[in-house]
Amino acid sequence: MRIALINPNQHLDYPQPHLGLLSIAGVCQQQGHGVMYIDANAHNLSNVKVIEQIECVDMVGITATSLSYPAAIQLAKDIRSEYCRHFLVLGGIHGSLFSDEVIKEGIFDAVVVGEGEKAIIPLLELKHKGIYQSHQPTDLDEIPPLPYELLDGFRPRIAYGKHQPFMPILTARGCPFNCSFCSNVIFGKHYRAMSVDKVIAEIYHLHNNFGIREVKIYDDIFTVDKQRAIEISKRIAGRVAWSCMTRVNMVGREVLDEMKRSGCYSIAYGLESGDADILKSISKNTTLEQGEAAVRYAYEAGIRVIGYFMLGAPGETLETIDRTVDYAIRLKLGHAQFSIATALPGSELYNHVPEGMRANSYALPGVDNPSLCSLSPAQLQEAQAKAYKRFKRGK
Repeated sequence: MRIALINPNQHLDYPQPHLGLLSIAGVCQQQGHGVMYIDANAHNLSNVKVIEQIECVDMVGITATSLSYPAAIQLAKDIRSEYCRHFLVLGGIHGSLFSDEVIKEGIFDAVVVGEGEKAIIPLLELKHKGIYQSHQPTDLDEIPPLPYELLDGFRPRIAYGKHQPFMPILTARGCPFNCSFCSNVIFGKHYRAMSVDKVIAEIYHLHNNFGIREVKIYDDIFTVDKQRAIEISKRIAGRVAWSCMTRVNMVGREVLDEMKRSGCYSIAYGLESGDADILKSISKNTTLEQGEAAVRYAYEAGIRVIGYFMLGAPGETLETIDRTVDYAIRLKLGHAQFSIATALPGSELYNHVPEGMRANSYALPGVDNPSLCSLSPAQLQEAQAKAYKRFKRGK
């Protein structure tokens, strides 16, 4: 069978390879199928340009979050109007959350729910319309190596990166924590990690065969298992520069020192807020003091720190936003990202949005988005702009 796997165009400033689609592509190849990977987002392709490439395929898989679903459904409609016999499949977060609704819309023939590596196999064998889901968590060591050659020369960029060429990697799935803004419907709460051997093999493969000089580890919390993080660091041994993300209560001096020695130059913490009550309102289960300590430990190790903050969580006021910006400035972060709180489908925050307003709850930031606090969407956008200006000034 000839299969096209497509990431629809979202017109992002820093498009990244879709690691989930690449993983599915590897499974399809392992099953003996021909695979075409089309990243319309990476190459800024119009739907017309995408459709020109898929005339001779049998099955088309499109991935979508709830944010990108409008682009995905329009692409599917355009494909259907041109090639009425193509078998269309939706995967990703939106399909996993709203599979019944997607099938009822009648554009997609099938929906893959949850992790796709196992669910895709019966779909490839049967090619029947309907919903496909594997209830067994994926063993990451059983997944075939990602076929990076399908990227067709795409070389992503990373904001505040150090080297090119660069590539993102994912070494674990699942987050055991319960932040109210997080939607983890695909990977769930059960933390699963690749073996250290497989992680190192992938990094060396990227370095030796594709000339990659920097990787970013996109695990939600790279240091959940500190000993594993230390072992990976020791075996990277400076072969590439790298960065990662983690929680402020999941680091310590030993692991950060080892990460720095191995080539880690940047770490991102989900600090979220400079107000203790706001941290409680989003079930972050971290403290301001833990954030301060984590930043200090990273700087003592020689690692640059990026802070992720959220404005507009339940209970937010202009005063709590000021405290958040004060906190970011006091920590002397290398960079701070101030995002407006979004009630993603599948998150606890989504349940706080009135049912009639949920269609806009996960749209891109704008004045039509429902606010999760007493501030209006327009006030939040103004506060966000002021936060960046204050942080840049450092006062």
